[in-house]
Amino acid sequence: MKRIANFILRIPYYDKIHQIFNFALPFIMGIVSYWGKSANMDTLSFALILFGIGVFYLLLNLPTVINISLLNLRLNPLSSILTDQTTGIKNVAIRIKTIEILLRKNRNILKVAKEIGESFCDDFLRYRSQKRGKILRSIADREKLMSDWVRYDSGSGMGKLNLRKTEEGYLINVSEPFSFDGICSSSPTQCFFCGYIQGFLKKLFSNKRVGVTLRNRGQRECEFFVKVA
Repeated sequence: MKRIANFILRIPYYDKIHQIFNFALPFIMGIVSYWGKSANMDTLSFALILFGIGVFYLLLNLPTVINISLLNLRLNPLSSILTDQTTGIKNVAIRIKTIEILLRKNRNILKVAKEIGESFCDDFLRYRSQKRGKILRSIADREKLMSDWVRYDSGSGMGKLNLRKTEEGYLINVSEPFSFDGICSSSPTQCFFCGYIQGFLKKLFSNKRVGVTLRNRGQRECEFFVKVA
């Protein structure tokens, strides 16, 4: 079931499709019911249409139902240490506003973000090797880890990250980022994500050059193009 849920999450614009369909579902059911009665549809055909809508609804909500987020934080009441039970990585809960202040006061955001990305990739690779005992040997192995990384960070409050492979490289879409002002109006947030993505993938593709550029941006989202050469 988790594989199906992961596949569904990779559908382009899944979040928007999910929101629109859930909002429109009562109207869809009303239209189908009215149409079925006015067209004198037989019971079997009407039941099959309702069944199809129900199956689509269940598949669309499957990722939410089974909760596939990797992040599982737990606070030790004795030591006050917040640890991710999935990876064993220690965390800290911090105000978004505090992060914004740190980003705006730092003149080397890109450099710092790259180091953060590289460091986290080390931890993430260590977690994956301990869990599966598998060394990354092929591009397919690294792309699978990229998908897991994007899913992990999407459950951390950084924003909703989506990964899509293209003929030229990869597109990473960041929607609803952690910045209060929105990523479009906050260049420090853009710089942070650009450096963080580059640092993580540079470490992941250790013997290759990784370029990250801002391609598209909107009010509450933007998209980074990644080229691995």
